[in-house]
Amino acid sequence: MDAMFDTQPGEHQVVRECGNICTTNDGVLGSIEYALASETAPPLVMVLGNSNNAVVTDAVRKAMTEAGRGAELPSTKKSWLRFSSAEEADDVALVNEMMPVAKDALMSEPGASFERLCEVACKLNVWRTIETMLSQSHVIYSAVKNGDVQLHGSYFDVATGKVAMMGTHPSSSKLMSKAPKLELVRIASSPCIPAEEAYASMVAGNARYAAGYHGMLATDDEDLLRSLSEGGQNPVSIVLGCSDSRAPVETIFDMKPGDLFICRNAGNTVAAAKGSVTGSMEYSVANLKTKCIIVLGHHKCGAITAAVQTVKGVATQREDGTYDLGSIDLEAVPGSIGDVLRDIVHVSAAAVEEIPDGTQDEQVTLGVTKNVVYTIEKVIAFSPIIRAGLEEGQVKLYGGVYDIIKGHVNWLGQHPELDRILGHPNPFHTWKTSPYNAPAIAAAPKSSGALSAMQSLTEGNARFVSNTPAPPKASFMGSGATGDISDVDPTAIVVGGAEINIPIEKVFDATPGSMIVQRAMSNIAGREGGTLFNSLEYAVQKWGPKLLVVMGESHSSVITDAFQQITGDKPPSTAQSAILSRVMVSTLRASEQVNASPSLTSAGRDTLMRKLAVELNALYTIEQLLTSPIIAKAVKEDGLELHAAVLDCTSGKVNFLGEHPMQAEILA
Repeated sequence: MDAMFDTQPGEHQVVRECGNICTTNDGVLGSIEYALASETAPPLVMVLGNSNNAVVTDAVRKAMTEAGRGAELPSTKKSWLRFSSAEEADDVALVNEMMPVAKDALMSEPGASFERLCEVACKLNVWRTIETMLSQSHVIYSAVKNGDVQLHGSYFDVATGKVAMMGTHPSSSKLMSKAPKLELVRIASSPCIPAEEAYASMVAGNARYAAGYHGMLATDDEDLLRSLSEGGQNPVSIVLGCSDSRAPVETIFDMKPGDLFICRNAGNTVAAAKGSVTGSMEYSVANLKTKCIIVLGHHKCGAITAAVQTVKGVATQREDGTYDLGSIDLEAVPGSIGDVLRDIVHVSAAAVEEIPDGTQDEQVTLGVTKNVVYTIEKVIAFSPIIRAGLEEGQVKLYGGVYDIIKGHVNWLGQHPELDRILGHPNPFHTWKTSPYNAPAIAAAPKSSGALSAMQSLTEGNARFVSNTPAPPKASFMGSGATGDISDVDPTAIVVGGAEINIPIEKVFDATPGSMIVQRAMSNIAGREGGTLFNSLEYAVQKWGPKLLVVMGESHSSVITDAFQQITGDKPPSTAQSAILSRVMVSTLRASEQVNASPSLTSAGRDTLMRKLAVELNALYTIEQLLTSPIIAKAVKEDGLELHAAVLDCTSGKVNFLGEHPMQAEILA
């Protein structure tokens, strides 16, 4: 981009993905909102289309074939799709996303040539992207409405190097007539949230509530409630909580209606495998596709207090200090209260036995914690559906204890003996819950193609650091010129952060066309089925590169924001949440790891915490990408390698971390 506009590094903030498409809540809108929220927010947002756009080309080919004009199509160049026919492109998600503008181009100019239709479709796609921004992002809409930002389209002609400025959307007045909703509600059609991201959102929501920034719960929004009633539910998390009136679940997690699937009873427990609590949670997992389950106890729990008092006042104490629970006649307790006590009396006894000289409050507090851990174990034992989700790595159970005085949740994490409960080792779980340490020396790529691509990146970065760029080659501009970009096969994909001020091609001193670059804030992968995800799948399918590098940035502002979220900060916009919820997974893990090391100085803690978060975030992006059947197949069968890296912004050096240490387990 700097070369295209002859500008200096830092003058542009660039968001890039194949096809320059923009969809709701996938990271593109959030990246742009981040740029507009900065203190030096730019006055111009430009959507840039380009000729020879591969995604547009493939969509037009498919549209013309469907319209019976396949015979008019030119033969493909080597780097223009390996999908040489419309049939081969049928299942390519990104091409299908582009089909509406390809069909619009055919309708607007039915007799136009293939080349002309590609140009028309590309420009229509620019307008569609702008329309999505104005109709889906309240932040962008408000900035344009207030005159703080202008939103323009443009078109880059690869053959000449000229950028044609297209101006504002031709229907701007119509698009600006109604503001988009400030916040969006989750409905049944919304993408499912991975368990770790849901957990991080719960941690951030409670931190927000405890810090006084709460305000996400809004029941006076008629459109929101209508969307929920008509669109169905898609909860972020299941919460098994206590019926105590002092622990209102949505409120303490600062969640909107529709975000939580809540089961509550006295003592937050499950008494039987066939009970309504187990069945309710199974319904949410199996039918609503909820991945995260929180078992939530709270301080001063009345049920645990009653159980502790029963143990100390009724049970016979043995000589060794333990209690004979068989000596308690729970049948004599009025009503069904005895049934409640029966399920929690043994954990209460264990708490009293562990701290026999403690106060009753201390014994109750310990009993609450033990009860949460025990309930997690019972949920796994009672529910084959939830157990299967755990085995597959899709579902995760976490424990927490709510402090009714301070308003914050003391998080217990996952069950400390999950391997024992499942009956076998779970290496990926162990890796996730153990301290992370980056390898001292990253393993080199295994395949010759990946090794060659990595060598090019490493050598190019060394030239960048030493400020000795390679002599420029002949311009790739100009029809038929030597070095024409359309004849270049990219050998690597680099997924980088939009907050990086330097063009990634410059960081690696790369020639145009030698790499595919995708940029969104904090190098996220996006959501499966979303544009960012589809873009990377498309690039892997189309060009068959042997190396994909996910590159974090040492001084990422988004990492800073994610740390602030998990410690309590004002709520982000919906679009920004699409980025922060993914980044918070790694900042939360880094925070927990460093906070367990009390010997560190304050500066040392902050430095280490950020370093771990940046590296873990790059690895988490790889984890998400490996869930793609397309990318996983390329790794298993085509020699594609995914490597993590971090750009040191103080030196410009890129430090490679190697492949994900649990890649084999993820693929399995």
